[in-house]
Amino acid sequence: MMCTACPNARIHPGHHQRLAHLYHALTGLRDVMDAADWQETWGEAHARLENLKDRLGDALWQRAVQGVTPADREMINLLLDGDLDA
Repeated sequence: MMCTACPNARIHPGHHQRLAHLYHALTGLRDVMDAADWQETWGEAHARLENLKDRLGDALWQRAVQGVTPADREMINLLLDGDLDA
């Protein structure tokens, strides 16, 4: 997610649906985590994704949400569980 902090970053359209799912997953985590812990762990990434959502606009973002695949969900679950660290 650090690459999205760069103002020159370009997100490949093929990744939009996975990032949209990550955004929704992080939003859901906010409801079940301690607010300070969530902010420290996920706040910056969520803010970047929210910025991406705003830059893409509603129509493109909704298309990304609708295009989420089971493979996208699995990848995000692995990421959130820490199983991509190895």
